[in-house]
Amino acid sequence: YRLILPTFTFTTTCDSSTPGAIKQEIPSSSGEGPYVYYYRPVSNDHRYSYNLLPLVIDRDGAPWVEANLYILSRLEADTRPKVATYAGIAGDLGAFKAFLEEEDIDYTDFPVRKLHRPTYRYSGYLKQRVQAGEMAASTASRCMISVIGFYRWLISEGRLKPEHEPWVEGDRYIQFRDSK
Repeated sequence: YRLILPTFTFTTTCDSSTPGAIKQEIPSSSGEGPYVYYYRPVSNDHRYSYNLLPLVIDRDGAPWVEANLYILSRLEADTRPKVATYAGIAGDLGAFKAFLEEEDIDYTDFPVRKLHRPTYRYSGYLKQRVQAGEMAASTASRCMISVIGFYRWLISEGRLKPEHEPWVEGDRYIQFRDSK
């Protein structure tokens, strides 16, 4: 559910007459002529190109658009991105996507019953895996942090308006003493 692209450049479709247009042909399986379109890089600026870009894909290998836009938006905001960080986020979101598909859950559906919401169901699933010894608690925590970051982005971008709260926010205080 995660794929690493060796290189990626932001492009946009355009007309054949657009300066810098590049022709792309996709062969037709029906025996008809190929499908032809034109594209060009969004910018010549290297900030719009990435090496080793992680993508989240579904079980059929199709990109999960929203998750990939989230990763790209984080990359754009990061002045010194580390591939491992974004590969980890893509892996976490890929695992979430696999869970959603396995359980036939719509990630945008937040019903009245809290325990039927995708965030609570995934949290419960991760807790079961930790209790079974299949996953470390720190890994489960990191996975939930990635999923919550994804949902926060969806909500802040106006891509998701959940009917009910995706999770309950709360503050936790940990008190400790050390030699200092």
